Amino acid sequence: STKFQLNITHPDFGQHVVDDLFKSLGPVAIFSAKRHWTAPRLIQLQRGPGGEGFGFSVRGDAPVIIAAVDHNSLAD
Repeated sequence: STKFQLNITHPDFGQHVVDDLFKSLGPVAIFSAKRHWTAPRLIQLQRGPGGEGFGFSVRGDAPVIIAAVDHNSLAD
């Protein structure tokens, strides 16, 4: 016979404080694996003589993301 009795207990992950390594990247809504990013690129748009908008709207800051592009616009 054995002198030891083993009990299986589940680990308590809330017991230890950990630092989130990815928190310094920025907001999760922006820096998420669900987003498909492309390399930054330079695009130049020139408005016509009518002075209308470029046809897109942006949101956020650092990085700015394009929120919407108007159909049949200069940006489209």
